Amino acid sequence: MCKYFLVGVLILCASVTVSPLFGRSAQGVSLIKLTTPVNAEITARAKKAATDSLRIELYAWINENVQKQWDIANPVRRAHVAALLDKCLPSAEITSKIELRDWYYTIALSQEQIVTAITQYNQICDSMARGFYAQAVVAESKHDYSGYYSNLVQSLFNAYGHVGDSLLCEPDSTKLLIPDALERLTALVHKLSFFSPSMVVVGKPGSEPSNNCAVKVLFDSIPLHGVSLCVILPSGKKVAMGKTDAGGQLGLNSMTIPYVVNGSFLYVKLDPASQCGDGGEWRLKNLGVTGTVPDHMLMFKISAPLCAIHYAVNAVSDLAIPPDFATASNLEKFLRDSCNMRIAGPSDLYDLVFDVTVQISRYEHDASSETRCKTEGSIMIQPVRHAEKALVKQGIIFEKAYETGRDIPYGAFFWESAGRLRTMIRSMLNDI
Repeated sequence: MCKYFLVGVLILCASVTVSPLFGRSAQGVSLIKLTTPVNAEITARAKKAATDSLRIELYAWINENVQKQWDIANPVRRAHVAALLDKCLPSAEITSKIELRDWYYTIALSQEQIVTAITQYNQICDSMARGFYAQAVVAESKHDYSGYYSNLVQSLFNAYGHVGDSLLCEPDSTKLLIPDALERLTALVHKLSFFSPSMVVVGKPGSEPSNNCAVKVLFDSIPLHGVSLCVILPSGKKVAMGKTDAGGQLGLNSMTIPYVVNGSFLYVKLDPASQCGDGGEWRLKNLGVTGTVPDHMLMFKISAPLCAIHYAVNAVSDLAIPPDFATASNLEKFLRDSCNMRIAGPSDLYDLVFDVTVQISRYEHDASSETRCKTEGSIMIQPVRHAEKALVKQGIIFEKAYETGRDIPYGAFFWESAGRLRTMIRSMLNDI
């Protein structure tokens, strides 16, 4: 075993050369530059890198040997390849070798193992795709459009996992499943609509809405139950999700209002990934649905929350801290102007506490002829009514090296430090 000390670990992914049809295995290889004996952490990183490499190889193998032009950019296809790889891994051969300080970790699948896994996976996907398709046809005949939508989505999702020739609706049929199910789903989706009793979500960030918030999904005025929806911000962050009830409605009153400015929008969208029990993030267009897919827009009417600020800064070197950095004045201005907050007075009942401790240091590196200035500290954001949602970040806020002997532009250094501090706080608010 190597006895080098750890300085760093570099992981590179490699894959084997492509060979003719059914003439090669698939391998995922990770290369680690060792400076310490192999331990559990390094092994886990090597395994992940090799698995990621093998996933890419499996894409290539399928394209070369079974199904040309399989769209690996499609997240639905990627979800199925990941599931297929999970079926392959228990039987994969794992080898490793050390050459000097290079550790090669390899996960290999023979073509027989891949073919067996694909055959088994196809059997599962085909059975589920055809089963959901048959249920969709029955649901349509009974005018059960809730079941019609749900079964079509799940049928298409499973059909996209089929590797090989186009899947038929039935083994003895000539009708292709994906085009037929897709035509049905597209026609259905284009007739869906949303309704809300109010287009406005009223309340304070960190709290639940104070007004009645709900969204209803309709098909030609018929409420659809069991439809998975997600509620997202323009940034893409998901703030709520769920299925419509028997009346076709999803209530949003248990949603926690995020820390956004007054007048911000949020969007209610169909969530086919959740409809299928898949943890991924993909939309109906990834199943092939074309045209406009309906969604619904709401707007936040926010009451600015009251916040208390505990701010402390000190210097461990002989540094003069500028007045605007030594006090919380800049932070208060940022929270008021950019985060839609009010600063609490001594007797106010506040909603949020910011506890910020900052330390400034300066030290010289003789070997590199550098003088480094560093801002580090701790930020805690504590929602008063939701103690479990407190967030804490510690570490370096900003660090910069200057040539020893030259005048250090402290004004610019403190300005950049303040900017990084504001960015960290904004990011933490987004995570609450």
